[in-house]
Amino acid sequence: MIARLQGARCNAFHIDSSSAAPRAFCATPPRAPLSAPSSSILHQPKRTLLDPPQAIPGDWSKPNSRSENENDIIPRKLGAQVISSITQLKENVKWSTATIMRNDAASLDGTVRLLHVSVEDHVEVLYGKKIQGVVDEMRWIDNYTMPGQCVALRVPSDESVTSTHLFPLANSPYQAKRDSYGLDASIIEIVVDKESAVKNEAALAELGPGSLVEVSQVVGRGFASLFNSYVSVMSALEEGRPLILLCASTRGIVPMRALLNWTPIQAHATTHKVTALYVTKSSSKAAFITEWDLWRESGAEFAPQYINCDVCKKENQQAVLDALDKAMFLREGGFDSLGTARGASILIAGLSGEVSSQIAKRLTTKGVAHERILFCDFF
Repeated sequence: MIARLQGARCNAFHIDSSSAAPRAFCATPPRAPLSAPSSSILHQPKRTLLDPPQAIPGDWSKPNSRSENENDIIPRKLGAQVISSITQLKENVKWSTATIMRNDAASLDGTVRLLHVSVEDHVEVLYGKKIQGVVDEMRWIDNYTMPGQCVALRVPSDESVTSTHLFPLANSPYQAKRDSYGLDASIIEIVVDKESAVKNEAALAELGPGSLVEVSQVVGRGFASLFNSYVSVMSALEEGRPLILLCASTRGIVPMRALLNWTPIQAHATTHKVTALYVTKSSSKAAFITEWDLWRESGAEFAPQYINCDVCKKENQQAVLDALDKAMFLREGGFDSLGTARGASILIAGLSGEVSSQIAKRLTTKGVAHERILFCDFF
């Protein structure tokens, strides 16, 4: 299942602004009296050039001329500069200068570090006689639209200190845009681990405030299906499905944090079942432990699973699988206690390929469709 990856398609969303010419009034009176315009039309607010485009009233049924599907609403949520395929990742990476603002502890023992990064993001704003405040190009932060998207990180002063894997963004898209509002910078959060076996990640964890780094553009589609690029976390929310979040290690909890802090998920959790299972070594090694109660207050069920061994080591993957098996299938009420589990969407992050494959097999035997198992580690 993991071996075959399906790339995302990011179709441009186009609104046809052409409309039929207005009909001229003739001398002959109409057969029926004209009705007065509705109050919704009379009280529409005045639009400016900064407002997003809107479809033409009365033309909602007309399919988009540049879309392959009338219901194609998911792919267009990706930013125009997002890297959404392996080929683009190898050939079209663009680096932006960034500065470390803070380096905070994200775990009780201090080994997990939360880097607050300011990415240079100045864009020209055009002014003229007929246009006022039109942005010349898309900002860097506008491409971050889905939890689970990643970036690459490197230190320009030392080419040897370059990340060999992608880092999921730790703050939600809404939080990032809020913190970046009115600034010539995009404020993002990246998590690194001092004890990580990944090459150079420990060096990145030692960077202090003022350190200069370079950040790639946003990578990936967030949580999405490997089999159907139109199935994602957004489609799960729109269909009102229960959500089951499975994650392990620091790398897994980071995109889950962005997801659980995302306003659409918090709103979804008030009326639908949202369950998060987090496999980690111990409470001292667990990341973002101070935020767990906030997620529970938002309506999510958050259950850590401690296995007392290094989650990332290959020899301990069976223990990770056993912990998830016990939490999902041997719990009181069984798998169906997680909601209408057969109709749920399963979001997976931080699990190895072997564990992900075994979990997927167990889920399909319980009636979960393959395309409803969503990943952010593969795209």
